[in-house]
Amino acid sequence: MALIDFKLDFDILEQISIIRQTLAPLRLTRWQMFQLLVASIFRDLSRSAIVLLGCGILAIVYLAWRTWMSPSEIDRLGLPVLGGSRQHRRDFKQIVEEGKMKYPDSPYIVKTQGVPYVVFPSSMFDEIKRLPEHIASAQDFFMKTYFGQYTLAGSESPALLKTISVDLARSIPIKVVSRQEDARVAANVAFGECTGWEEIDLFSAVTKMIAMTNACSFVGRELGRNDHWVKLVSKFPFQVMVGTFMISAVPHFAQPLLASLIYLPAIVTKWRMRWALSPVVKQDMQVFRCTDNKKALLNVSEDGKVPFTAALMTRYRPEEATLSQILDDYITASFESTPSSAGALYLILMELASRPELVETLRQELREVMVDGKLPKTHLAELRKMDSVMRESARANPFSLLGLYRLLRAPTQLSIGPKLPPGTLICVDVHHIHTSEQLWDKPEQFDGLRYHEIRKQPGMENKYQFVSTGADSPGWGDGTMACPGRMFANSTIKVILAHLLMTYDFKWADDQKRPVKTSLPNGSWNPGMGAKLLFKLRESI
Repeated sequence: MALIDFKLDFDILEQISIIRQTLAPLRLTRWQMFQLLVASIFRDLSRSAIVLLGCGILAIVYLAWRTWMSPSEIDRLGLPVLGGSRQHRRDFKQIVEEGKMKYPDSPYIVKTQGVPYVVFPSSMFDEIKRLPEHIASAQDFFMKTYFGQYTLAGSESPALLKTISVDLARSIPIKVVSRQEDARVAANVAFGECTGWEEIDLFSAVTKMIAMTNACSFVGRELGRNDHWVKLVSKFPFQVMVGTFMISAVPHFAQPLLASLIYLPAIVTKWRMRWALSPVVKQDMQVFRCTDNKKALLNVSEDGKVPFTAALMTRYRPEEATLSQILDDYITASFESTPSSAGALYLILMELASRPELVETLRQELREVMVDGKLPKTHLAELRKMDSVMRESARANPFSLLGLYRLLRAPTQLSIGPKLPPGTLICVDVHHIHTSEQLWDKPEQFDGLRYHEIRKQPGMENKYQFVSTGADSPGWGDGTMACPGRMFANSTIKVILAHLLMTYDFKWADDQKRPVKTSLPNGSWNPGMGAKLLFKLRESI
């Protein structure tokens, strides 16, 4: 067989060589050369072989056409379909606003990323959040739409989710002062000395600072401050994002064939992260297996990393706690924490740069809370004004027009709309929660202390926090599938923001304007990553 293959290859190469030498004086283009080559090959084939080849090509084209043109179960539901025009692809917000105007109390379909979503009105938020995971799964949604087999999106195990929501959250208070030091070192790397006014590429700087500060808690300071590791952590989510947008342009039937190629940069980065992490995780696993008192390993110290490996191995069955699984869990935690926290901090700093009076208000709050420059060892709920600014930024600058994404695992009949088949992707219009005049006074305006004032009202003291979930705060999701890492993200952003506020003055350059926010074809917002601010070390606190 190998000899035959070699002979066929040699024959083809010989034909190419002969054709090129013979026709060189004619100066034919490559396309003309290709046509001649194909013609010469077909002349050598028997008539029956040509017929069989033609039938095969026609069969492939027919199957592709049937797959592309035949209506899916979703198409047969009879729901209205919005979008599809060139204008809609440029402005997804227009689709959602059109849906609200035409179908305020019923669902409609939007086709994005090559697949249809059934979009429900904002009023359905609470009903959809109550759907149990065996009926409607957020993880399945992200596994499908972000090709989780290559990117790890949606691959969170129950053990990982529990470790993040319980063990990691429990470690937050005792780690505050240590993380302040991590933030200080990260700022020195990301922002530099800034002895005079220096222009900083804001998104790049805050991404590096978030990645490094978080990594010190997860993997320890030696690896966490390593420039190579920080670069891997920073670029992996964006390689996944680019791959997701690229694959959305590929016909649905061809996506599984091309996914590994399109996501190749992310796959390579993921394996490089695994290689860098392996020595740290192997050592942790060895210590865990050799220690009799395993509960003692779960104790959190002020310095040093969080006992993340020990917490995971405690929650997995012995046969599940493999090196490969633990490495994937670390990468998943990094993937989900870095871009969201970096994006939130980026947006907050842009809002504050436009409001120097609000910056001074937050600094005064920090002076009242900090002792000798140190934050309290708590979840930092004392920073009520900062918390209000963070939540208002999340309301005014949401990551997406849609939310509460789910993939249905079973036939589902909701209170409105038709019965939906398994495999349906559903979501909720959250744009009209953020902009609701029934919920918020002057929602078109940014009011940094909006929630601080609301929480002064009797009975409201502990509501409307940055980490709160609910139908008026859709950014974290809700119900049993709400973001498990929101407490850790809240602490990270507050620790870093406190350091930046007390260490630097910052402002827009005279010729700089805030980047224009645009909507992406999948319903996400692109806040514009090109913002540049001027930073300078403060002379005194």
